[in-house]
Amino acid sequence: MRHDGSLYRATWWTTEPPGDSPWGSWQEIATAPDGTAVWTASRIFTAGDVVVHDGETYEARWWTRNQVPGDRRGPWKALV
Repeated sequence: MRHDGSLYRATWWTTEPPGDSPWGSWQEIATAPDGTAVWTASRIFTAGDVVVHDGETYEARWWTRNQVPGDRRGPWKALV
């Protein structure tokens, strides 16, 4: 579903509008021109998922949502 210029996918059945909360029922789905996922706060990522955030590429080490890539103790591992 498109809402306010962004693409969203419902995580479960809902009447909630997209974009209300990063913990809500909608995930914002964004991709880079090469098809790599772009990190968004509401999107759920699982181990092995690769994302781009602030020009850097990261791989998820475990399930994560609304945890910004870059914290070495967090769920993201920087890829070189």
